[in-house]
Amino acid sequence: MDELTMLVSCVEYYSHLKNIPGNKVFESFDKNGVLQMMVDSRNLFPDMDLNFYIGMIDGLLALESDVEEKVYLHYTERTELLKEVIAKLAKKHHMDAVEASRLYYGSRIAEAVAEDMTGYYQKPAEEIFIAVEKE
Repeated sequence: MDELTMLVSCVEYYSHLKNIPGNKVFESFDKNGVLQMMVDSRNLFPDMDLNFYIGMIDGLLALESDVEEKVYLHYTERTELLKEVIAKLAKKHHMDAVEASRLYYGSRIAEAVAEDMTGYYQKPAEEIFIAVEKE
């Protein structure tokens, strides 16, 4: 699994599991040093899958949700979209996966894409990329 796929997959799947918007999960991961830990772990264990990272993250963080109804159901669609958007940002700005992820997840458009009810996860990657660039 490449670094970008690992980062976005972990953020979006954890968002789904904990019923928390992806941009808030990324913010928490970044503030708590989890992003660097994920990158370091990937370098040590390059063949590990998503379940390995989620188990490791869940063991370190206590992101809890008191919401009973799951509202972040489209994490797989969002993951595929965001891998493409963040890859475009990384390429254009000559950034690594973590830096480009920070750029994306720190944007206002990330808040809209994170919410299933907006339907932004169904928009083309190019449209989301342009929206991030306009910020």
